[in-house]
This record gives sequence, C-alpha cells and structure tokens, in this order.
Amino acid sequence: MLVHGAAGGVGSMAVQLARNTGARVIGTASEHNHAYLRSLGAER
Repeated sequence: MLVHGAAGGVGSMAVQLARNTGARVIGTASEHNHAYLRSLGAER
C-alpha cells in the first residue's frame, strides 16, 4: 500500500491500520520524518 503524507495524522493512522492487517506499506514524507515512518512499520 502506498500512503502519501504518511507522517501526518491521517497518513500515520493509515500506515498503522494497514500494517496491522499485514499489508506491505510504503509511505512518503519529508526526509526528517523517515525515521518516524520506519518506527510505524513503513518501508523505504
């Protein structure tokens, strides 16, 4: 699943919900948010 703006409120919730269902998640965000997205389970 591709989530644009994944570090925002709705995007981060979408990442978490998708990961909880077992989906592979790729998130887009500013570079300073990449570590946060990885902590949520999003891939590079």
